Amino acid sequence: MNDILEHESRFISRVCIFALASFYIGCFTSVDEILLRPPSSWTNRECQTLIVSKISHNLAKSGVNIYVTATPYYPSVVAAINRMQAAEYHWDDSTTQVRMDALLKTGAGLYKDWESKGKLVNSRGNYYRTPDEIDSMLFLISLKNQTWPCNVPVRNVVVGVDRDGYIIYGMRPLTSMADWPCYIPEIDRINEHILLVNDRADTLQPKVVWGRRNNQLTMDEHLLVLFQFRRVNTRSFLSGCKEYRMILTGFDQTVELPFSVNKIE
Repeated sequence: MNDILEHESRFISRVCIFALASFYIGCFTSVDEILLRPPSSWTNRECQTLIVSKISHNLAKSGVNIYVTATPYYPSVVAAINRMQAAEYHWDDSTTQVRMDALLKTGAGLYKDWESKGKLVNSRGNYYRTPDEIDSMLFLISLKNQTWPCNVPVRNVVVGVDRDGYIIYGMRPLTSMADWPCYIPEIDRINEHILLVNDRADTLQPKVVWGRRNNQLTMDEHLLVLFQFRRVNTRSFLSGCKEYRMILTGFDQTVELPFSVNKIE
């Protein structure tokens, strides 16, 4: 399963970069129109539209050092990923279904009844109806440090004269290197700094965080983060909520990303 998740993270991070860029370039078919049709009919561009419509990010916020995008693995997102991968890797129906079920189970605690037109089924064996039946949520969180690498301004200056009397020039920073520090946060304990908070102020920490490559945030990082939803009596984390938020602390500024429960489909 870990191999599947690592493969998914590489694929979806590539898709998200392209889809977010495309989102600001041209118009797409509306998500509602796409969802009226079966996934087998979705085009590559429509799959990207579905994925980007669920992403929450702080890319438009000015004055931030750390850019964050969070992609929730909602059933429609999983279907779009699955559709794109099946086309790219030429999967047969059996492989497509196995991959879909594995990601659905991890991402939302659901699976598909392939004998009944692919209806979603919850962990209790009933047909899925509302988001409060979801037992877990998987996210791809992408982190980008805008300040790295440091670009210290330099100028061409005279540094000496050679034995033949020719002037030697060299590149030197305009100011001390200490005046242009890179902001490089520690992320070795990033799992302690990611939270989900709902309308009732219930707070969850991740059950598992996969994919961190470095202890400090220099190169871009793509993390798969799994939250397990607790049930209090019959009430789940999403019961009665209109919105939930992902909060990332431990950076110079706290990052808060909102998600609408109505978009879980």
